[in-house]
Amino acid sequence: LQEKQSKLDQANQWQEKILQKAYSLPELSHLIDFLSRKRWRNADEETHKVIMKISGDFHQYKNGLDEVAIQRFPVAALQTIDQLWLHYSQRHFGFTTQADIWKKCGATEAETTLQHVENHLGWRRDDQCLWYEKLNFSLDAPQGHFPARVYDKWNGKGVVFRLNWISLLLNKI
Repeated sequence: LQEKQSKLDQANQWQEKILQKAYSLPELSHLIDFLSRKRWRNADEETHKVIMKISGDFHQYKNGLDEVAIQRFPVAALQTIDQLWLHYSQRHFGFTTQADIWKKCGATEAETTLQHVENHLGWRRDDQCLWYEKLNFSLDAPQGHFPARVYDKWNGKGVVFRLNWISLLLNKI
């Protein structure tokens, strides 16, 4: 029991350090503001902007990150963004929450697993991916519903998992 409590204390200390660092980064000030006010859509869109900014030229990646950009994406930045989402949503949203759902669903990239995860996250309805505007931008949304914009291809197909982000989530979170 003591060992379990010690690990929990270490995890909480790590989370506090990440949050303290995040508050000092000007790039995250808008994200923190939106998350603290529970403005989930704004926070989701800001998350996308921050990720694109960290990755380089925003216009180069307007439809998402390519494989090279994802491989080079700094783990610390991903973890910091994730910790902010986890903190302000009481673990309801965040990349860790999404990765946990992936693991529960078998963590494969098979189409049936993809659809099962998207259904669980509330990104599909009537066997179709939802357009971004149709997402539930409240805490009533399914667990792991956000961040979502980083997955949105903006090509008429709606929010779907981008396979290159799956490996990022499962291997770096």
